[in-house]
Amino acid sequence: MRMSMRAASSATMTVVAALLAATPVLARTAFVYVDANGVGITSGEPEEVASLRAKFDQPFFWLSRDGKAYVATDPRALTRVEEALRPLRERSSEQGVVGARQAAIGIQQATIGLEQASLGLGQAGGSAEPGKGEDAAAAQRHADAKKRQQELAARQEALAKEQKELAARQSALAEGTKERQAKLEETLAGLVQDLVRQGLAREVARGSR
Repeated sequence: MRMSMRAASSATMTVVAALLAATPVLARTAFVYVDANGVGITSGEPEEVASLRAKFDQPFFWLSRDGKAYVATDPRALTRVEEALRPLRERSSEQGVVGARQAAIGIQQATIGLEQASLGLGQAGGSAEPGKGEDAAAAQRHADAKKRQQELAARQEALAKEQKELAARQSALAEGTKERQAKLEETLAGLVQDLVRQGLAREVARGSR
C-alpha cells in the first residue's frame, strides 16, 4: 500500500504526489479527503479513490480502519478534518515549491549546456589561439567567446550549488514521513470515532453508500 496525493488542477500537488508515492503506510488504515474544489488527499489503494468520488458528493471524508469504513460530509466535521490535515498540506506545498524550483534550475542548466556546446563548436572551427592567422575581428570573436564560456561556467557552478541545497531541503522535508503518516492516521481514526459519537459521521459498508 502506498500513499499518494492528487490535485486535479495543481502542478504543485502533482510534484508532491511523486515524492510521497514511495512512502509505505500502515495496511490497516486508508483515507480519502476530497474538498469542494475536487482536490484530494488520499492514503490507501488508488483504485478506491475514483469509486468513492462517484459515490459521495464533494466535499467528503472517508476512512477505513481494521475492516470498518466511515464517511463524513457535514461541514463541521470537514472543518476538523481540514485542521488535522493542515500540517500535511503545508509540508506538501513546500515540497512542491522546492520541486518546482529544482525543475526550473534543471531547465536553466540544460539551456546553458547547449550554449556552451555551441560556443565550443564555434571555437573548434577557428584557430586554437588568437593571432595565428586571424584578423582583428576574428581575434575579438575568439576573446568574446572565451569570456562567455567563463561566464556560463560560473553560472553553471552557481546553479549546481543551489540544486545541492534544494536537494538537501527536500531530504529534510521527507525525513520522518513514515512516522508522521502513522501519527496522522491515528489522529484521523480518533477524530472519526469522535465524529460518529457526535452524529457528524457514520459507518458505511465497504463498497456501498
